[in-house]
Amino acid sequence: MIWEATSTDALEVAKQLDQSVAALRNAHAKFTLSVQDEAGSGNSRGEVMIAGPNQYLVDFYRTTEPTRILRAVADGQRRATLRQDGWSEVEPVPTKWSKSTERVLPLWSRLFPRTMFRPLIEAQPVYEPLVRELRKSGFSVRYEVAEVELNGDYRPAGRILAAPPVAGRHEIEIRLDGIRMVPLTIRMVRNAPAREIIWTASWAFDQKFKPETFKLPSDR
Repeated sequence: MIWEATSTDALEVAKQLDQSVAALRNAHAKFTLSVQDEAGSGNSRGEVMIAGPNQYLVDFYRTTEPTRILRAVADGQRRATLRQDGWSEVEPVPTKWSKSTERVLPLWSRLFPRTMFRPLIEAQPVYEPLVRELRKSGFSVRYEVAEVELNGDYRPAGRILAAPPVAGRHEIEIRLDGIRMVPLTIRMVRNAPAREIIWTASWAFDQKFKPETFKLPSDR
């Protein structure tokens, strides 16, 4: 695959990505989270099932504990999250799009497998503020495009690539489907100590789910 520079601003692509993730319907992703560092390497797996903006099941991992699966689930009106200390209290799903004043970059570094779905889970943008914060921190952030061969056909792909100003800080790459505008691969690299974390998914659309898929633990 050959990536080519483009005049499209990564910030504009990030805004589109926020909107696309928030608008996902009848989508199912199976993903692998791969971690490689000085201690070795390993893979963890999970699923993302989205019937609509308030009805979803999102498996995720903390980057500091990539073998322990966690989960965010909403049944259409209420939601709960499986955290390290157990299930959270049930609360109403957010109904209005809003912008948070919380910094995104620290949260992304430790919890991007969940944070990447914040437009869906919290009804808040994440990719736009991430690009803004990276640039304010001195990162070079650009958008590149390529064509991917799939079963003999070529499909457009894009990536947001953030390079750090000094060695030892995070390098972040977000690859996306150029038509569906959904994340395909997210890669985060740290040089000191050396560590690479890659989330990669295959998506299927126009899916149907059983209602019990999105049941909260209190209703099971």
